Amino acid sequence: MSLVALTVLALSTSAPSLTSNVRLCFKAAVTYQDSARETLDDGTIEDNWTSGSAKILYGSRVLLGDGSVFNGYLGDGLGSGDPGAGCTPSVPVTHSGQFFSVSYLIYSRGTIQGNQLYVQNADSGNSYATFNGAAYFSCASGGCSFTSTITIAPALAMSLAMFRAYAADAYSLYRHAGGLTNQTYTVRLSAGGDSRYDRGSGIITLRQADADEKFTVSHELGHRIAHLRGLPAGDCAYADATCAASNGEHSMGSEEYQSCAFSEGFAHFYSADVWNSHHQSNCVFQYYKASKPAVDCEASLSDLSSPASFPLALLETCGGNINDHGVEVDWLRTFWDVHTDGSSPPTFNDMMDWMQDAFWIYLTPPFDELDGEANAVGGTLNQNWDYSADRNGINH
Repeated sequence: MSLVALTVLALSTSAPSLTSNVRLCFKAAVTYQDSARETLDDGTIEDNWTSGSAKILYGSRVLLGDGSVFNGYLGDGLGSGDPGAGCTPSVPVTHSGQFFSVSYLIYSRGTIQGNQLYVQNADSGNSYATFNGAAYFSCASGGCSFTSTITIAPALAMSLAMFRAYAADAYSLYRHAGGLTNQTYTVRLSAGGDSRYDRGSGIITLRQADADEKFTVSHELGHRIAHLRGLPAGDCAYADATCAASNGEHSMGSEEYQSCAFSEGFAHFYSADVWNSHHQSNCVFQYYKASKPAVDCEASLSDLSSPASFPLALLETCGGNINDHGVEVDWLRTFWDVHTDGSSPPTFNDMMDWMQDAFWIYLTPPFDELDGEANAVGGTLNQNWDYSADRNGINH
C-alpha cells in the first residue's frame, strides 16, 4: 500500500469530535473574623455563615474557555430558569479526546436580583479582582454531562479581601435587595482609611481589614439601599457619653441626634436581617466597635448582649436627653421587632415601602415621619410599630 493510501486511512479512522455538557458552580475559600465571634449570654449566635470556608459566589461574572464556551453571570439562586446559585447553565463543550479541560476566569463583580455589584481595588485604579484556572474532565463517549463545584482560593491579601467583600455583599443582595432592581452597588477597597458610604458619589468605601467583618460589609450596603429608597441621611456630628459611647464617636449605645440613631440603626437592622433568620425569636448582631460584643437585637427585659450592656430602651434607661435624640440600639431593636413580631409581620420590602413613603417630604424628626405613615398603612405593621416604638423608647 502506498504512503498516500496509508495517510488517507489514518485520517479516516481518527477519533471523531465529542460533545459534553458542563455546568460549573463556584465558591470562594473565604472566612470572616466576626462569624460567631461572640455569643449572647445564653450562648446564642447569628444564623447564617457561622462556620465553613466555602461561600457561594452569587451572580459572579465568569468566562469559560476565554468566553467562547460561556460569557455571562453565574446564577443568583432566584427566579425561574436560574441555573442555581453560583452556577453556570449547562453548556456544550466540544473535545477531541477522552480527557479535556475547561478554563475559567471569574471576577469580583456580578448581578444579583437584577442589580450590578462591583467590588474594586481603589489602590490600583479601581480594578477588579480575578481568579483563573481550569476544570478537568474525562468522557470516553458522546453525551457526557458534568456538574462540578470549584472553590477558588485567592492568594494575594487584597484579592482575598475583595472576594470576601463580594461574597458577603452578593449574599446580602440575595437575601434582601429592598425591592430594588437595575441599581448599581460599587464597593471600593483601600488599605487605609475608614469604611463609609458617600451619598454624593454613591460609592461604598471599605477598609481592606474590614472585609472580613461580614456585619460591617452588610452595614455599609444597608446605607446604600437606604439612600436608593429615599431614606434621609443621618446627622452624626454629635455623640454624648451620657449613654454607653465608644471611641469618642457615634456608636451602638451613644446618645446622638435622632436622625443619626435612625440612619445607623437602620443599617444595623439591615445587616442583622441578612445574617439572622426572621423565623426565630432571637437576633444577634456582631458589633465591630469597642469590645466588639455580640449585641442582643431582640428587645427583651433582660439584655443578653455579651457582656450585657444594652438594656431595653437604653436612652430612657441611661437618662439621656430624649428631645430629638436617640441611640442606635433602640432603633435597631425597633426595626427588628416590627419586622418579626406576630404571625404575619411585614416583609423587608414592605418595610422599605413604608419608610420610603414616610420620607417623601422630610420636615420632622424620623419618629414623627415614620409614625404618621405607619398610621396610614395600618394593620400589623402599625401595630408592631406602635408597640415596638414604645417598648424600645424611640417614640419621642
